[in-house]
Amino acid sequence: MHAQPGDFPGPDAEVLTAAEEQAAEERARARLDRVQQLIHEEDSHVRVH
Repeated sequence: MHAQPGDFPGPDAEVLTAAEEQAAEERARARLDRVQQLIHEEDSHVRVH
């Protein structure tokens, strides 16, 4: 079996340990939670006339 394009990461790929990947996912989840919180806060300040 020969290597196919896409079998190996490109030169700009970042290789993460499992712990680094988990930490990155937690940061992304925290950012999403904060954005959603801000959206809901903004919605609560909007008045409908």
